[in-house]
Amino acid sequence: MALVNSMISARSSKRSWREDEYKLPMIRSFFSGKSFRDVSPLLIEKFKSERLGTPTKHGTTRSRTTVSLELALVSRIFSLTVELGELELNPCGRVRKLKLDNQRYRYLYPEEEPNSRLH
Repeated sequence: MALVNSMISARSSKRSWREDEYKLPMIRSFFSGKSFRDVSPLLIEKFKSERLGTPTKHGTTRSRTTVSLELALVSRIFSLTVELGELELNPCGRVRKLKLDNQRYRYLYPEEEPNSRLH
């Protein structure tokens, strides 16, 4: 997966390049020894379930958001291989995304509370 190394060159165009560099060694180790053509949606599902099932280095449960961001990086790598003509389809496109609980909770100020009861 030589293209993974080219992701490091994204430093100039991506604000999250540090997080990507942190994730790349783990992605490399999981997919090591496989060519891009060897990676199937089933293998990516296995990656997803293994990442959800393994604890963090602090022993806590890995969040679904973290795994979702890792999958987004894997998908981006495969999208680049499609753009470069190495693959015809991105195997991540056939993998279901994780459902995330990203609902935001807003707390009202005391002066806002009377107005909220009108609706």
